[in-house]
Amino acid sequence: ARARREVLASIRRLPPTTRFQIIAYNREAEPLAVDGHAGLLSPDEKTLHQVDDALSALRAAGSTDDGRALRCGISFHPDVLYFLTDADDVSLDDVRTVTRLNDRRTVIHAVELSTGISRPNGPLHKLTADNGGVYRRIDPAD
Repeated sequence: ARARREVLASIRRLPPTTRFQIIAYNREAEPLAVDGHAGLLSPDEKTLHQVDDALSALRAAGSTDDGRALRCGISFHPDVLYFLTDADDVSLDDVRTVTRLNDRRTVIHAVELSTGISRPNGPLHKLTADNGGVYRRIDPAD
């Protein structure tokens, strides 16, 4: 619920001309389909309502493949990518791969929703530092 609120709040702050997409992932990484459309979306009220419904219907299942999700996100060639995760367990190989694939220089920000302690030299910090972004940890209980 906290992740959904964070995502929706972020999208609501986007300018109306912005296009966005959400990559939901566990073992798979797929763009969020709204009205059968899995491309870039507009931040209008109708779309936001559908995104809220789609996010509410998602259920955690199995392990996560952070690298696959990051590669999927980069494939859209966005100006900015927000990576929201519940753990700083991205592999350094994934960080190197995504940074190499980031040829259009997408800025990558990371938000970790966890009660753990931020690891200043952890993979999420490296991911954001190598790709011009900022790392932030949020306690989901707050």
